[in-house]
Amino acid sequence: MLKREKDKMEQSTQLFNRYLNNECTPEEVSALIAHFGGHQDNEELKLLILEELKAGVPEDFEQRPEVIAVFNQTDAYLKDQLFAEKPSRVLPLFVKYAAAACLAGIVFFSVYFYTQYNKPKNIVNQLSSVNDVQPGTNKAVLTLADGTSVALGANDSTVLNDAGIKIKRTKDGTLVYEAGTAVNAGELKYNQLTTPKGAQYEIILPDGTRAWLNASSSLRYPLAFNGTERRVQLTGEGYFEVEKVTRNGNHIPFFVETPTQIVQVLGTEFNISAYEDDELVRTTLISGKVNVQERAGKSNKILSPGEQSILSRNNNLQVVKTNAENARAWKNGNFVYEDMYLKDILKQLSRWYDVDVDYTQVPQTRYNMMISRKETLQSVLNMLRKTGNIKFQLVNNVIKTSS
Repeated sequence: MLKREKDKMEQSTQLFNRYLNNECTPEEVSALIAHFGGHQDNEELKLLILEELKAGVPEDFEQRPEVIAVFNQTDAYLKDQLFAEKPSRVLPLFVKYAAAACLAGIVFFSVYFYTQYNKPKNIVNQLSSVNDVQPGTNKAVLTLADGTSVALGANDSTVLNDAGIKIKRTKDGTLVYEAGTAVNAGELKYNQLTTPKGAQYEIILPDGTRAWLNASSSLRYPLAFNGTERRVQLTGEGYFEVEKVTRNGNHIPFFVETPTQIVQVLGTEFNISAYEDDELVRTTLISGKVNVQERAGKSNKILSPGEQSILSRNNNLQVVKTNAENARAWKNGNFVYEDMYLKDILKQLSRWYDVDVDYTQVPQTRYNMMISRKETLQSVLNMLRKTGNIKFQLVNNVIKTSS
């Protein structure tokens, strides 16, 4: 029995060293992770790490509080993130990437503490010193027809009147325009709803259409839709559930204008992402049918459910198949990244957590994962770090990356 355990230990040591030298096959990495997943093997893992760092390490290295903290974090990660019985917060398509990165994160923790242990600052505090940022909330600014601005918070209830239209702010965080009050066509006036960074908001327009605004977005709309069309203007990102409206037997089309395109619908669900700092404008159709036309009028595309139009800065308009559910994940409270570049992910985090990003050293890394938008910024960055082996720092409200 002792010989068998000794042989097992030697095999683990050899495999561990092959991993450190980047010589493991994917199958060997899986085997190594599975081996160290058992609670009984945690001490063995610690010994292997200490052996790897043995040269120049002080005698009391293993007893230092900061080192003990590292091993505790390692154990917690193995138990809670990779081998927990409870459902993971990440999609199945992400799990395979998380497993491959798990052991690398363990070794990184250890090496980091070894190389930093003799610095005057407390090492545990260095790892946990990221100034955490809470997720965004339901808030916006409503600009009335006369230019008056009204701040809309997350928990208040408000009743306003603008040009004879009653506007209600419900307790569940929705702005509702009460139907049934008409405004003369010659007196048509507009409101604008604007969300800052770190916020989102839901609104029910005068025709019953529901719209959700993501962070750093705005929607301009008339107080009543009295003519032969319904037209609103969007900047940033918005999700729409358009109410079908007929008048005298005729369908009243609904138009969403952005600075570069016009989307025409009759009754449908779709998402438009049209941020000024993005290279592309993406319109994703969930149900129904829409016609997407670039502003110059040179081309247009009709979308079917599950399709996405992509408009480039040079007005090139194309259509691709897509997972339409990903486009409305933000409305449902999640970040979903499917083969998405880290730069684009950080743009989303910047808007939702109201922070800035230093893009000078952002690697061309792609991610496949899902994270709740209710998580704090540190939790999201930790998951990105564990998955992509990339370091993140938050300095003066700016996210910085390094490999």
